[in-house]
Amino acid sequence: MNNIYNNFCAAKYALEILAPAFAFGLVSVLCVSGAYKAHVQIHFWSSTMLLLVFCSFGTTIGMFVGASKSEIVSSLLPPLITLVSAYVAWLGSKDFPDNVKVLIPGGMFVLLLSLLFSAYYMKAWYYILTLGTK
Repeated sequence: MNNIYNNFCAAKYALEILAPAFAFGLVSVLCVSGAYKAHVQIHFWSSTMLLLVFCSFGTTIGMFVGASKSEIVSSLLPPLITLVSAYVAWLGSKDFPDNVKVLIPGGMFVLLLSLLFSAYYMKAWYYILTLGTK
């Protein structure tokens, strides 16, 4: 029974740490989806769901980059991931309708924005955590 309690305590601690990164990603997705609805006339929930996929990918990669101690990871991985993701999205969207193709640049913007914020946030959190142990 003690192991279950420890697991829930660890999950609660992880949610407290990661909540700002996910909240920032959600707000950026909602803003970009609102801009698409206002200017391109795309359905709000469809664009939100597609942009959430890009955002969650960027947030996850940003967390790993921010928590890494290696400088090469933080300087090389974000541009490489963004370039590969953009290329794969462009290749995959060749047969999509035009209203879905329009969402690819917004998806790349949300991916990069969430990646940068998550990396910065995790680097700052990791720095504060290690500062307290010294």
